[in-house]
Amino acid sequence: MIAYPTKALTNPVFYFKVCMIALAAWLLHRTGVAAMRAPEGEQEAEVANTKLLAVASLACWIALITAGRLLAYTRRWEMLGIPSVG
Repeated sequence: MIAYPTKALTNPVFYFKVCMIALAAWLLHRTGVAAMRAPEGEQEAEVANTKLLAVASLACWIALITAGRLLAYTRRWEMLGIPSVG
């Protein structure tokens, strides 16, 4: 971002990546809370909830990594004069 601030701050893929980072951090926190603070009587329901949170977290990380890889290919938009936000 330091090298090309205009490119990063006008790129929707960059904002998607930042949102995915925030969502991944929140899901990590929720997964930890669900796994560590489950009441004794509700273990089965909490295990299913924790698994669902873990799958959502994995999907979020895959989307985040994909968005990060796609950022490398948006440089052409700037060189061709095509606006990235339209």
